[in-house]
Amino acid sequence: MYYRLVKMPELVGVLSRYRNRDNLARLERVLAGAGRDESSDRTVRSVRRQKRLNPDQVSELVEARVSGVEIDDLAERYGIDRNTVMAHLQRAGVPGRRWPGRTLDPEQLEAAGRLYESGVNLIAVGQQFDVDRRYLRRTLPEAGFGLRPPGRRKGQS
Repeated sequence: MYYRLVKMPELVGVLSRYRNRDNLARLERVLAGAGRDESSDRTVRSVRRQKRLNPDQVSELVEARVSGVEIDDLAERYGIDRNTVMAHLQRAGVPGRRWPGRTLDPEQLEAAGRLYESGVNLIAVGQQFDVDRRYLRRTLPEAGFGLRPPGRRKGQS
């Protein structure tokens, strides 16, 4: 099919307009089926296959995490991404760790909610419980406490 196109005068006219004779000669050879292009020096990414853990490995991973092994260490040990480790743990129902100073246990959250409802603002509540006000803004409604609109109130200094 290509061979017939090269013989047509219109196509030959288009090809003759090429300024670079090397490109023209190469194109004519390719259209005539005179060989393949040279291989490129560019590196090509290999298709990386995902490593799948079997059920025994997943249970070992869960046991190791419960016993205190860090997520990065588990990812390296099993040759998987840390997000995959966290997904396995979430599917297995392993609760996330609570970081001191970043989260509150249910009793502390209840006390923080009562303090907030008494009129203390989120910044002061956060400072008292050593947590961020944004954490309180997210978790207090989940614990059943209503939030006031942000900003100063009349009578506050």
